Amino acid sequence: MELEAKMKSKNKDYSSPNIVFGADTHVVWDKFAKYFDVEPRIVPIDINHGIKP
Repeated sequence: MELEAKMKSKNKDYSSPNIVFGADTHVVWDKFAKYFDVEPRIVPIDINHGIKP
């Protein structure tokens, strides 16, 4: 894999990939993370103000 080779060359960890998405994202991304062993990093969404920092 190209990403794996790139991370190896920079001496960075490539064993646990992650995906970042908003809490209002379609459920398919949660399922993707579960089935492909990817760590989901979900950004909380505030209805009144948008994305929380």
